[in-house]
Amino acid sequence: MPDEHLMMRCLDLAREAHSKGEAPVGSVIARGDRIIAEGRERTKELLDHSAHAELQAIQAACRVLSTQDLSGFAIYSNVEPCVLCVYVIRRAGLARVVFGVSAGQVGGFTSQYAFAFGCLSSRLATSSRDRAGSAARRLREPHERVFEAICRMLSHISSHQLRSRIDEGKSIP
Repeated sequence: MPDEHLMMRCLDLAREAHSKGEAPVGSVIARGDRIIAEGRERTKELLDHSAHAELQAIQAACRVLSTQDLSGFAIYSNVEPCVLCVYVIRRAGLARVVFGVSAGQVGGFTSQYAFAFGCLSSRLATSSRDRAGSAARRLREPHERVFEAICRMLSHISSHQLRSRIDEGKSIP
C-alpha cells in the first residue's frame, strides 16, 4: 500500500509545518514507494506566499534529479493542490496527483477555478476520490491535531461535516 505510506509521510510533514505556525500541509514526490523529495508549507518562515508544500517538494525533486522534467513521478499531498500548484505540477510533467482532502474554493482540481485541469497533459491522473478518501480516513486517527487544524483553516465547515464529507468521498465546499 504505497499510497498510504506516502500519505502518512505527508501528514507527518503537515504536523511539522503546523508546529512551526504554518498551514498544516505536507507533500512528497515519489516513484513507486520511493520518496525522491518532500516539502512542507513554509510561507511564513520564508516570507514567500508561493512557498507551498507542493512547490517546495517539486523544487527539491528538481534539485535532487538535476532536471525540471518530473515525468514518471507522482506527487502526494494531504490537501488538494491549489491552482498555482497545479500549474507547476503541469509544467514539471508529474504523472500522478494524490491528495487526501479537497481544498474547497482554491482547489486546483475540484474548485470552480480548476480551469487548469483542462490544460493538463493526458499523462496526469488524479487518484480516485474513494481511494484518497479511504486513505485519509485510515490515516486521520494518528494525526487528529493536524486534521483539526485543517478544519480550523476551513472554518466555514465543522470538523464533523468535514469528516462526513471525506468519508462519503465528497468535495468540501
